[in-house]
Amino acid sequence: MMTPKESTGFYREPLVDVDVLRYWSTAIFSGLIAAFAAVVILRFAGDVFDTPLFVTERGGADSLVPLADGRAFWISMIAAGAAAAVLNLMLYVVPNPTKFFSALGTVVLLLSLLWPLTLDTGDAEKAWLIAIHIVVGVTVMSLLTGIVGLVTRPQEPAALP
Repeated sequence: MMTPKESTGFYREPLVDVDVLRYWSTAIFSGLIAAFAAVVILRFAGDVFDTPLFVTERGGADSLVPLADGRAFWISMIAAGAAAAVLNLMLYVVPNPTKFFSALGTVVLLLSLLWPLTLDTGDAEKAWLIAIHIVVGVTVMSLLTGIVGLVTRPQEPAALP
């Protein structure tokens, strides 16, 4: 008798074995590096160049509030966590996950660069917000794609009956 997995024809074994504990521990550190980079750029813009960065208080609100270190840190961590979750899923489903993740990440990064342009702030503030997006995005993408080779190995082919 066939099992439901065999009868549908859609099930296939994953292409790689993933060391999930190692993957997520390095993904968390990748997020921390990106988040600290965002805070450094934020402090650099505010303290060195005297350019305070403002963002909307809530998603669609019109009022602008100063971008706090904590908010920049946690938004970067959440973005890195979401990217790590997408890449983790791709490791099991997509034949060449790093290329597909890089392409998807580039598109998402380019789209995220449009958001600062919609704010009612000066050009310098928009440029610093775009710099934060670029640094966080490139850091997350490069570190996550770099760890794939460390946490995966090709799966042993199943023996044929």
